[in-house]
Amino acid sequence: MGDVFIWRYFNQLVIRRFVWGEEPDRELVAKTLAEDVPQVLDYLETLAPAGDGFIFEALSIADVSIACFLRNASFARFSVDPARWPRTAALYDRVIAKPSFQALQPFESCVLSTPMAEAREALAKIGAPITKETYGTTTPRRGVMPV
Repeated sequence: MGDVFIWRYFNQLVIRRFVWGEEPDRELVAKTLAEDVPQVLDYLETLAPAGDGFIFEALSIADVSIACFLRNASFARFSVDPARWPRTAALYDRVIAKPSFQALQPFESCVLSTPMAEAREALAKIGAPITKETYGTTTPRRGVMPV
């Protein structure tokens, strides 16, 4: 899921554009949406419960992990089609409706609407639990992963 939703989708549409100032690879994004995403969601649909529960009955790391990848993709305007993948869409909705996810909403909104150089200060102003010091800078640095 990470390879599909983070590297092939979110990285292309958000990180490349807004962090590095590069154009996304539109062909890769189109292939990802046409082939890779349906393959992942078809598989998840076989795991997601038909009712109101979670993959292993009670909420677990399995549900949270799925929701985190889908939530991240939602920041690049992706959503699960409930007509095609109703169980997966419903599972995602149940997980992000949990208080722990809802508590993150103000921080998500802040980060999404604040220039990167101002994000740390903005998060501190709204009470985000951040460290006193950071090794981050106002200038993005490439990591070790070749993306």
